[in-house]
Order: sequence, then structure tokens, then C-alpha cells
Amino acid sequence: AFVAVEDARFFNHSGIDVKRIIGAFISNFLSGSQQGGSTITMQLIRQSHLSTRKTIARKAEEIVLALQLERRLSKDEILAMYLNYIYFGNGAYGIQAAARTYFGVDARELTLAQAASLAAAIKAPSYYAPHADAENNLNRRDYILRTMLEEGMITETVYAKAKAEPLVLAEQPPEELTYGWFVDAALDEAEELLGLSSDQVLTGGFTIHTTLSRTHQDALDLQFT
Repeated sequence: AFVAVEDARFFNHSGIDVKRIIGAFISNFLSGSQQGGSTITMQLIRQSHLSTRKTIARKAEEIVLALQLERRLSKDEILAMYLNYIYFGNGAYGIQAAARTYFGVDARELTLAQAASLAAAIKAPSYYAPHADAENNLNRRDYILRTMLEEGMITETVYAKAKAEPLVLAEQPPEELTYGWFVDAALDEAEELLGLSSDQVLTGGFTIHTTLSRTHQDALDLQFT
């Protein structure tokens, strides 16, 4: 599911997909859209080692490092690293955490429809994650399933069964985040200062230092409660 929607020629290229990059460039030039041309390997390099700044120098570094990574690791190892690193929304980093968070199962137990739902989420978790907007997630999930069918990854029967599966999320207890109000305030300020979305801040590898002292705050809470 992830390969189908993120990098259909993943198992055939050496880290970069020249055909996809050229196609994205032409599409962006003609339509003014922001279609991505990054392979799964390039995405892994960018999210784990590079900044989110869109510069020619960063893209060149991304390509060089992707080619180096492909020479050192197998395709399965790169895909596993990618799935264990990416952010799925709702505090879930990696495929196992996402499977437990959204569907209450281990990653190995995901159905095809559930896997496609998770593949749908990573495009923009705040918009496509199952908990954020079920309709958006279902629409993109069905698009991924249709792409898998067109790519010959699944049969018509498997496609029809997965498409008919309802989106049923695991019931999660309310998350108790200590000083959540302070975390939210820090995140809001970071978004404003960096000009990024919350998802980009959370997945950008940033270290945010704040003025909060848990020791002093706990003492104050005890004193005034």
C-alpha cells in the first residue's frame, strides 16, 4: 500500500526515480501545483537527516545520500526503516504505533484496508489521518486501493473486499498529557516562528527548549490546589 502510493517503482530504482522527478517538474510547471517527486528513500533521508527547507542544495544532498543509502542497505531494510520512522498523526510514530493507536492490533495483523488507511494518513496527518477526518481518509484509502489494483498488486476480488471494509477505529482512552496546555502553547509559537504546520514541527527533528520547570510547576500546583 505504501509503495503503491508513495513510490510505485521503489523496488526498481537506485534511490532516485528520474522519470517521476521529471513528471513532477512538468506537472508543477504547467499547473502550479506542488507535486512531489521524492522516492521513499529520499523521503527517509529528508525526514531523518535533513532540514525541511526547500532549497536546491538540500535537494541535491538528499539525492546523494539516497544513492549512498541504497548501496548500503537492501530495499526491504530501507522500507522497514521508513515505516518505522514516519509520523501517522495522533502521536503515532512508526507503523507499529500507528496500528496499535488506530486499530488496536499489531502491524502484522493489519488488514489490507487498514494498511491503506495508514498509508493515506502520512500525506498530511492533520487532514488524512483516520481520527482527523474519516471521510478524507476513506477517499484516499480507496484511491490507494485502486492504485494497487491498477499496478497489478491485488486482484479485483481483493480490491472489492478491501474497499467494502468499513473504517472502524480502536477506542482509545483520553490521552493524559502533563502540562498539555504548555506543550500546545510552545507548539503554536514554534509554528509561527518557523512558518511550518504542526505536523512539520512534530516530524522535523526539532529540539524545542522551553522555560517550564516540572519541579517548580509541580510545587506551585500543590500549593494552589
